[in-house]
Amino acid sequence: MYPLNVVLTLLGMIIFGSGRIVAIKLYFQMEEDESRTVTPLFVTLLYLVGQTLSLLVYFIQTRSKNCISQDEIDIDNDIIDYNTIEMAARELDGEKGATMIMDEEEILDDQDGRRITDNELIQEEEEEEEEEGGHIRHNGDHRIVIKNDGESIPNLVPQQKRMIRRGSKTGLTSESNGTIAWIHHIPWYLKPLIPGFFNLCNSALRWGCLVYVAASTAEILISGIELILSSFAAKIIRKRIISTKRWFGISIVTLGIILVGFAKVIENKENESDGQKFFIGNILILGQCFFSVLQDLSEEIFMQEANFPATLLLGMEGLFGLIFGIPIYLLFFPPEQISSTPFNIGYEIMLVLLVAITGILNIRTTEVTSSMTRNVWKQFRIILVWIFGLLLYYVGQNDRLGEAWVIPGSFFVLGGFSVILSGVYFYYS
Repeated sequence: MYPLNVVLTLLGMIIFGSGRIVAIKLYFQMEEDESRTVTPLFVTLLYLVGQTLSLLVYFIQTRSKNCISQDEIDIDNDIIDYNTIEMAARELDGEKGATMIMDEEEILDDQDGRRITDNELIQEEEEEEEEEGGHIRHNGDHRIVIKNDGESIPNLVPQQKRMIRRGSKTGLTSESNGTIAWIHHIPWYLKPLIPGFFNLCNSALRWGCLVYVAASTAEILISGIELILSSFAAKIIRKRIISTKRWFGISIVTLGIILVGFAKVIENKENESDGQKFFIGNILILGQCFFSVLQDLSEEIFMQEANFPATLLLGMEGLFGLIFGIPIYLLFFPPEQISSTPFNIGYEIMLVLLVAITGILNIRTTEVTSSMTRNVWKQFRIILVWIFGLLLYYVGQNDRLGEAWVIPGSFFVLGGFSVILSGVYFYYS
């Protein structure tokens, strides 16, 4: 069972992610209802602005942590009782020469691949000190080396937590670590360029497909295809070992996706224009899923193996996307197409904030679990998206907004969703 904070992150990702796709689909429908040109690239720019806002969150987090760390250092310095001036001078010299300590250190493995525990590491260090002619005495968080001449040399820098690889370790092997060793040769400020490029392509295709496909259908197809592709990517690129039971679950999810596609073919077979829209939407969805999986996997690798902060990575992805996206938009789409009514401006600001919250929850989920696990849990967005669409259609006063219940197509969609959830159960059990 996941810790409470991870469960809350997963729930937030599901709820806010569902609200985001419905809100953007509703935005497109309102634009069409008012006879304005729908520009998915403009929504993509709003999406990137929302992601860039996470830089502000990162700087606030960093400043708060620095303040707390400084307070702890001041408290530690206040309670230290130096027995001699010489000892105090030695300690001050040691502090000046100390290198910056990371919050967490990397996991160490012995030659047999077995993980070395904290106690084993400390015991090893103590044996080395004793071989040099002394022994160790512990004083709270500090360790004091007692030399044979009776001189006590305190190591007053508290022992830090070792950097345990964050996220899911299921299926990772020594080969997995070797395949991603290249990331450590990339400068930190260039690392976000890789997921940032995938993010730009992913977001443009994702919001473009909503022009042609209903939100619930898009969410079902996107979630299912991403789960399948992420499993293959984890196997091929990440070198994760995936159990037979999980492959069986993925096969069931594939069956559910086929069922949903069949339902939409039946629904649109009498309307040629709707059939063309569904075909174009499916092509965009396939492209979106391909780039999304590469983005998720690259984020997972950089956060879990290079210790890259999640909010900083997300913010820099959005910033790089804006640098490339704004010139493209200005080149192909005149600014006059953007509606400047107070309602539209307010709605667009709401979209930016919703994207920021959802983006942080999404990347945080990848950080604490894995890209595969994130795609498993995204399946639960499907039913929420569908419920939101039905409510907008039947409760709202405009029948052009939301989604209607269509017979027999909606029953096939519901059946496909049930099959997909069954596949998720087998995958995750």
